[in-house]
Amino acid sequence: MKVTIDTCGESLDVVFDRLTRMESDDFFERRVFSMLGMAIRQIERADEQIKRRIQAMQHLGDVYSLGISMLEEHRKRFSALKAELEDLKVIYEAPEPDEDEA
Repeated sequence: MKVTIDTCGESLDVVFDRLTRMESDDFFERRVFSMLGMAIRQIERADEQIKRRIQAMQHLGDVYSLGISMLEEHRKRFSALKAELEDLKVIYEAPEPDEDEA
């Protein structure tokens, strides 16, 4: 199972460069925040599907134990990716410091 971000065939560098030139950095940050949120939701949906698949396979017995192990490993990887995306999302949602604080 893959999680993809549609860039309309362009590299991420090109997409981010275009976004940084649009209107303002605020627009860019809101857009990145939104995209990260969508990616996190996709990972959550994938995780739910994997959990359901594991439950179904557990009812079928030991024949599928290798498949279950593989799916559990995928869940761990998705969880790590989700944590990284959530960390990035926090960066883009944090308010900018006041000039007095800087």
